[in-house]
Amino acid sequence: MLKSKRYLIYFFPLMSAVISLTLGIMIMAISQITPFGNNNLLISDMGSQYIAFFSSLHHALFTHSFGFYSFSQSLGANFFPTIAYYLISPFNLLLLFFPSAAAIPKAVTLIIILKSAASAFTMNYFLEKHFKQQNIMLAILSTIFSLNGFVALNYFNIMWLDSLIWLPLVVNGIDILVSTGRSRNFFGWLFISILTNFYLGYMTCLFSCFYLCYILAESKLPMQHFWKSNSETFIRFISSELLCALSTAFLLLPTALGMLQTAKGSSWKDFTIAPQFGFEVLSQLGVGASNYSSRLAHAPSIFCTSFVILLAFCFFIHPQIKHSSKKHSAYLLLALLVSMLLKLSNTIWHLGQQPAGFPFRNSFFVIFILLIFAYQAWQKAPHKISFFWKLMIPCMTAGAIVCGYLGSHLTLWFIHKFFSNQLITQQLPHTTPLISAALSIIFIALTSFFIFPQKSFHRKSWLVLIIFFEITCNFYLAMKGTPFGNQTIYQKSFTRELRQTQRITRSSNELFRISNTNSLINKAYREEYYNYNDPMLFNFFGINFYSSTLSEATRESLHSLGFFSKNVRRISSLGLTPVTEFLFGIKYSFELNNKLQDIKPNYSFAGIGFTVPTSFKNLTLDTRKNADPLLNLETILQSLTKNKGPYFKETTLLSTQKSYKQTYSGTSGYTKYTLTMQNKNAGPLYFDYLTRNSSYGTIYVNGNKLPLSKETNQHRYLRYLGTFPKNSSIKVSFTASGDTAVKRLHFYSLDEAKFRTIVAQARKNNFTPAISNHWGQTKVNGSINVTKHQSKNLYLSIPYDKGWSVLRNGHRVAPKRVLKSMMMIKLTHGHNKISLTYHVPGLKLGSVLSLISVVLYCFMEFYPRSKKIPEKKQRISSK
Repeated sequence: MLKSKRYLIYFFPLMSAVISLTLGIMIMAISQITPFGNNNLLISDMGSQYIAFFSSLHHALFTHSFGFYSFSQSLGANFFPTIAYYLISPFNLLLLFFPSAAAIPKAVTLIIILKSAASAFTMNYFLEKHFKQQNIMLAILSTIFSLNGFVALNYFNIMWLDSLIWLPLVVNGIDILVSTGRSRNFFGWLFISILTNFYLGYMTCLFSCFYLCYILAESKLPMQHFWKSNSETFIRFISSELLCALSTAFLLLPTALGMLQTAKGSSWKDFTIAPQFGFEVLSQLGVGASNYSSRLAHAPSIFCTSFVILLAFCFFIHPQIKHSSKKHSAYLLLALLVSMLLKLSNTIWHLGQQPAGFPFRNSFFVIFILLIFAYQAWQKAPHKISFFWKLMIPCMTAGAIVCGYLGSHLTLWFIHKFFSNQLITQQLPHTTPLISAALSIIFIALTSFFIFPQKSFHRKSWLVLIIFFEITCNFYLAMKGTPFGNQTIYQKSFTRELRQTQRITRSSNELFRISNTNSLINKAYREEYYNYNDPMLFNFFGINFYSSTLSEATRESLHSLGFFSKNVRRISSLGLTPVTEFLFGIKYSFELNNKLQDIKPNYSFAGIGFTVPTSFKNLTLDTRKNADPLLNLETILQSLTKNKGPYFKETTLLSTQKSYKQTYSGTSGYTKYTLTMQNKNAGPLYFDYLTRNSSYGTIYVNGNKLPLSKETNQHRYLRYLGTFPKNSSIKVSFTASGDTAVKRLHFYSLDEAKFRTIVAQARKNNFTPAISNHWGQTKVNGSINVTKHQSKNLYLSIPYDKGWSVLRNGHRVAPKRVLKSMMMIKLTHGHNKISLTYHVPGLKLGSVLSLISVVLYCFMEFYPRSKKIPEKKQRISSK
């Protein structure tokens, strides 16, 4: 009856979306997340990366200055991979409804809620098509899918949520392919899934193979005819999936070429069959087994309510469900779980690399399958199982929760007992809270009370209330203890800081960089914020960047010149010196706080480029792990202007005092050193920290403690100690846990007078271009005059990239690579008009491949076939 009313075809999908939307708002309101409170999601990668990326997108949308190259990604980089992974979701267009970038945290909250609601809608649509039914229980199961354990633990990894929206539609396309032979639905939705998030879209491709084998096994064909009868379906599926992947080549090929510039790499250890988790995974069946503190290391997040787990158990023992269906379902579930358990297969799931935090990003596929099993059990009526199983299923489920709870604690004890020497470098597994185990058992008991009896008062109503309360409880426990940011402070500080930054950047379209040593928005964070992506957040060009898309060549070059780099995904402006300000076009340095805004021009600025001697192009930076950055800087300065003495002179050590103190435990101690030294140059003093046994937080210069970040502890970079007159007596105090600490510390002062001479010379032939972005194309244009007595080699502090097309006076020239990652252009005597245009590598070829793939697919799908694939008589829903 309801099916006959076409205007009601989306009634239950809309109902599930509204329910999910309501629960999502309620969950956010309970945690006081903006716009339902003053907290915001300035946490983890959302606070350090995604908000900044969204701010950059927001600026591009509102100023119509969108480009595929960004000078806000450290010194500059291909922006295409960042767009492809983080920003391509259609939901991000909702940013257009927020004119102020300060309100982006509000937009992010609403996008998360809307994505969850959308996944509830598509899941309900799939279940109705799959089971050929429409009822309230399908809407409830869809709501569970939209707010499952994976979502509760990873909701702030907002780009992953799109895959949950498209997964049900992709699987529905497989159902249509199997039943009718038409693959257009499968092709279309898989295309969108890959397009909106290629990482989880790749996982969806893998899962589709699992599901196809399962659904074909359920087709009731005899096994001896299985491959022969389904060969054409397999061929059509494989060809459709391959052509679909190739049709996204316009996105995937440029992204892959861009990612090849990063430090991506795998260890052979990632391809072993070592287990990835133990019995602690059983605790993930219950509420609140994982939370924010365990986001980097936990078992697969497979929470999908006690209702679904009990029905899934019921599915495998229900007398009215055929043994063959149980066997096929068990094989599918076991295959998915084992593929996550073994490191080899889990690495394959994750695009050939073990994830750096947020593990088991494919766990929602298990939840998806469990929901299908649960509804099949519900269809057959759970009360029809024997009384023995009505008692055993809840007991077994509760026992699994207890085993998971004990397993998580035993695993941690085992690691402390036998691998305590490795705890510094390895992420410890999470232990399940006792309250999680207790609440899970309570929910199991309550749900069982209403599932298994044949008749109970308002059975469905009570079940729905229990399910909704369990979902909310799991989300609340997952969010509990999260150090949410403060939206009021963020909005006020962001607006003020953006206004100050725009005082510099809005005056012209000149290409130059800024060093921002402090940020007002840090007070809006309740966890440490290190300003890595402030250039993208406030739309200026700098040094800092934090992303998996960071160019390794650029990072290595900067690190070898003294800049701080915690790992291959981060580069910081800590370690900046007048020499590197000069080399990389840092025009302004400013510090913002509540009392003052100190904006000062740098005397060392000489444009984004300048002419250099011929010998400069032959310089080779030492980028080895123990390389001396001061030696690299000295080599560069000597190449620019040969000097008899060094520009960086080591200080003279006058005296050394040390005192030993033992720790409270009595097992170890540390030594306090006080060094008295004399500098040989008038200028800034630096030290290169080579030992890993000291603490940055204990360094004093002439009695004043240096303001150092915890982020830099036991990491190497050039540390500025102050500017001193020549022959000053300087006292430096620090603590260390080894006698070799003093031997590995080196203090150097820069001869500022001689360095200023180099800057003055460079300014006579400097390059200060203008930058423009239009329709995705980034252009850098400028001019420079060269006399007969001047060098014809133009050094540019723009990272070398094959995407740059360089024109000199209208003629194309090939740039050369210098300083490992920068560019050099050959000039001519006289006037040189230089124009650089960025073309995304692989975009044209990828677009051609995509077009060819789409044409081939259309020919395959729509060209009349001589033989029609016979329709399957029944689908899984008819069994």
